[in-house]
Amino acid sequence: MATTNFNVETLLPAIIAIAYYAFVFFFAEITRKFVGLIFKKSSLIYVLLIELIGTAQMCTCVYENTVIVKHYGPIGFFFAVSMLLLSGNLLNRGAFVTPLPVIEQFFTGRMSSEKFLALIFAQSVGGYSAFRLANSLWYYSLSYSIDHLQLFERLPCAINYKVPFNYVFINELFCAFLLRFSIQRMPLFVKTRLIPFIISGFLTFSLIYIGIPGLNPVVASSRLMGCPGLDLQWFMSTPEGFSSLSAFIDDFCLFYGFNPSERARSFGYFSLYEFLKSDYMKGRVCFKINFNGELFLFPLADDNTRQIFNQILISYDERIQRNKR
Repeated sequence: MATTNFNVETLLPAIIAIAYYAFVFFFAEITRKFVGLIFKKSSLIYVLLIELIGTAQMCTCVYENTVIVKHYGPIGFFFAVSMLLLSGNLLNRGAFVTPLPVIEQFFTGRMSSEKFLALIFAQSVGGYSAFRLANSLWYYSLSYSIDHLQLFERLPCAINYKVPFNYVFINELFCAFLLRFSIQRMPLFVKTRLIPFIISGFLTFSLIYIGIPGLNPVVASSRLMGCPGLDLQWFMSTPEGFSSLSAFIDDFCLFYGFNPSERARSFGYFSLYEFLKSDYMKGRVCFKINFNGELFLFPLADDNTRQIFNQILISYDERIQRNKR
């Protein structure tokens, strides 16, 4: 009997945390359903609301991770974050929940200024509202969870690091740069399955050795809302700056997946050769393509090289289409 009590007491914080996560995801999904019924998916207001809901959902769940860390340590944190990210990928309807790819797409001309401003606004409002939502959930569950009572009474929080600030800064720079640089080079089947675990691994590393995970400017600034310490602008600017630096370095070459012609058409060009000659390709010193997981670099020195390379890729695309049949 004592063993049963011990197991129940051990699992109770996890049960409460899972109930918290489930409620947040359920409420967010119901809200997304209403948005989908009222607005067209192609409209800007739909994109804005889906981004706002997704950001508020993920940031609100981050607050409950404190309970997981307290009772189950870094291992529990790793699995909790991984499951939240996997669930978010399935339910978020394409919401970014981070400004890093939004900023990159805007400055590379792949996103309009209206959509860019709408997404940044949605993320800001979603991140800010998460603090209020989590605070309300803790308040209404005080009688069910001693952890929620303690978290509610300890507001506002404080920023505590395990290392000097310069190491915190270096960790943010390194992780943001490495995350962007490595993800862009992963095969698609690896990327779709492993990204949640990779991000969770980076955050767990920061939790163990640094004290406070960052990486996502919106999530970090939302989680530290009301915490005396570093200015929240620091959490917004550092990952953005070095993720953008990774994109800038990567922009010397252009990365393509398994069907280059489709990517060219996505930029509005009828053929890959037309795209290779376009203004978008000016200044790029090479062309990268992923052949079944192997990365190859091709120089684009002159027009003749582009013509030859275009024929190679067309042949490769045709072979891909034959294999699909």
